[in-house]
Amino acid sequence: MPTQHRSRPRTQDRSTASTGEALRSIFNRNFNVVACINLLVMTAYYLMFVTSTAYARATYGASLSSAGLTAGIMVIGCLIGRFLTGNLLSLCGCRAILFAGLLLYSASIAAFFWVPNLALLFVQRLCMGMGVGIMGTATGTIVAYVVPHQHHGLGISLFSMSTAFALALGPFLGILISQYFSYTILAQTCLGIGLTCIAIFFGLHDLPEMRHRHRPFLELNSYIDPRVVRFSLVALITCLSYGCIQAFMTSYAAERGLTGAASLFFLLYALAALVTRPLTGRLFDLRGENIISTRPCC
Repeated sequence: MPTQHRSRPRTQDRSTASTGEALRSIFNRNFNVVACINLLVMTAYYLMFVTSTAYARATYGASLSSAGLTAGIMVIGCLIGRFLTGNLLSLCGCRAILFAGLLLYSASIAAFFWVPNLALLFVQRLCMGMGVGIMGTATGTIVAYVVPHQHHGLGISLFSMSTAFALALGPFLGILISQYFSYTILAQTCLGIGLTCIAIFFGLHDLPEMRHRHRPFLELNSYIDPRVVRFSLVALITCLSYGCIQAFMTSYAAERGLTGAASLFFLLYALAALVTRPLTGRLFDLRGENIISTRPCC
């Protein structure tokens, strides 16, 4: 009887280096730069995301569904940016794509100050989401290349912590700023973050070249890999439900007088993510992905 397949064969070749050695090899200059950019941009993204619904209702008198669309269209823009960018990375390179994403993001934030109506607000939010999607695709790809292969699990989990932390810090700051200051101050904060990220970008150096060949633009397989569809659907459903909570949290908390509790909700979420992600990343490196995704923990 053949031996039961428990993990990928390369698991046996995984490094047993100490955690300290793994961390030293992971936190190289390029990793630190892209992690910092991802943290700042995603913080600004979620800062504006959670306050977008309340702003549209207060400023333009939009219905709850239309106001919610101003947040949802940011997600749509992010998806468009990611969908179109993946195949361009091998053609233009990660550095150029990341810079383009940061420019689009910062320009869309600056355009907010000249938005006169709800329709143009939708366009502004769509462009902002596209900039975030382009940036996120580039930073994720760079991390996959600059982290040593034997420490991919821990390295990528540590990088993803920047998004998890932003997922708490952004809504927390968004609710706090909207409570005590104007939405103009909030937008100025996001613009400042975008310009700061452009300055940090120039800290990148000696990025590895893309190893994957460029694929035709008109082939569906150039954008969607059938092998990842199943677990991508799980992520889609989970993130969709959580995104609904984010989009309407500010309005709900204000109506119920629970602004302080709403801020703590996101902080507690980040705390849970910050605790679990490094542990599962290290376990991935040592034992393979199956022990995390398919086996019970007790």
